[in-house]
Amino acid sequence: EAVGQGWGTLAVQFLLDGRIGEDVEITPILAHRLCLDLVEVTGLTVFYGPIVKQPPGGLIAFCLIAESHVSLHLYLQTRTAFVDVFSCRDFEPDEVTALVSETLHLDLVKVWDWNDLMRRGQLASRVGGSE
Repeated sequence: EAVGQGWGTLAVQFLLDGRIGEDVEITPILAHRLCLDLVEVTGLTVFYGPIVKQPPGGLIAFCLIAESHVSLHLYLQTRTAFVDVFSCRDFEPDEVTALVSETLHLDLVKVWDWNDLMRRGQLASRVGGSE
């Protein structure tokens, strides 16, 4: 069953963290293609991008979609991937998980549940200076 209720009635955020398989070459072309494939599998609409940047240690790909955004952060040394699809339209999260897992040959994967979001990256405990 699709997440949400339709255009503009619910904002859906899909977050996936994973470890990229050793056999996958992490390149700007891979990041660009994955960004476009994510837009396609979710049935969303490209507004601008994808843009791929290569800061030290990894790749960032970002695509503005008419419904919000898709972003990827791929880190070379740790071989980790962080995927964010945010939309004001329905999409199937299982299809996103399957696409990312297949493309990046993920051997570890975590899809974040709404109950976990505040703990993502362990940042919530540090907000406001408390531990």
